[in-house]
Amino acid sequence: MLLKRAAASVASQSFTDYVWVVVNDGGDPEVVAEVIRSCDVPIHQILFCSNDVSVGMEAASNIGIHASK
Repeated sequence: MLLKRAAASVASQSFTDYVWVVVNDGGDPEVVAEVIRSCDVPIHQILFCSNDVSVGMEAASNIGIHASK
């Protein structure tokens, strides 16, 4: 539910030069991927990282930062 709400917020932004980095920290990646596929954020503006096991918020945030440009 929170990810769907975040996706709607990102999609409603007027600024368009961004990449939305989504980090799944050990949850079911298919559930997250479905939200990403069904949202109104252009797919080329989404970077999806998924951890097989939870590494915690700080480490997961760092993974997303390091994966982005």
